[in-house]
Amino acid sequence: MAEPPRPRGGAFLPNDEIPATLAPVFRAIAREFIPLLEANLAELKRYLPGHPDDGRPVPRGLGMIEFPMGEGRFRRAALPYTLWMAQRMLDVYRAMNTAGQAAVRSWLQSIGGERLLALDIPRLKRRALRVEPDRSAA
Repeated sequence: MAEPPRPRGGAFLPNDEIPATLAPVFRAIAREFIPLLEANLAELKRYLPGHPDDGRPVPRGLGMIEFPMGEGRFRRAALPYTLWMAQRMLDVYRAMNTAGQAAVRSWLQSIGGERLLALDIPRLKRRALRVEPDRSAA
């Protein structure tokens, strides 16, 4: 992918548009990934009140969560690191000007993903593949 043997050709759509053919893919991602983030967040919020303030990171995996995937449900351990990655994305969104935020919100609405912007993630900082509460942000 990084160095294809020869360019395949083609051009980007004007104004950085996203091809309509990708809308079903993004709707599926929103339908599955946002509930995954919400479940991770709920588990992290259950864990944090008892987490010692001694600089130790949050465990890499927390309790079991359940979320939709395809036509069914999937169970796995909650991974707080995923929330740190979402936090980074939300930081970029929040730093955008009003027009940029409106464009992002509109696109997310079009794929059923606006709930992503409402995630109330406690401030986290990364520590390798783990996270810890960012007490300096309080």
